[in-house]
Amino acid sequence: MSNIEIMLIDEYMRALRRKEAYNKEISNMPKGSIQVKNKHFYLCYRDGGKVVSKYVKAGEVDEIKRTLAERKRYEYLIKRTDEDIRFIEKSIGRKRLYEYITGEGIFEIHQVAE
Repeated sequence: MSNIEIMLIDEYMRALRRKEAYNKEISNMPKGSIQVKNKHFYLCYRDGGKVVSKYVKAGEVDEIKRTLAERKRYEYLIKRTDEDIRFIEKSIGRKRLYEYITGEGIFEIHQVAE
C-alpha cells in the first residue's frame, strides 16, 4: 500500500469523525425559520408532513436566529464533508476502504507506515 493511500484512508477516517460530530451538534439545535405573524415571532418547521409553528418570546428571537444560522453552517460543512468522503471512496474504492476500516488491512497500513 502506498503512502498516498494511507493518507487518504486517514483523511477518510477524519472525515467520518467530523461528519459524526457535526450531526451530533445539529441534533440539539432547532430547525426551521423565524416568521412574524401579527407582531409575534414563531419558529416554523416541518414535522413529518405538517408545518409546526411554535411561539418564540421577543427576547429569545436573536438567540434562535443565531442558532439557526449556526445550524445552516453545520449543514454546509456536512455537505462538504460528504463530498470529501465520496471523493476518497472513488479514489480508493469502497470495498478496499471497508477492508481497512474493519481491520482486515489495518496491520498492513501500520506495517508500511513504520
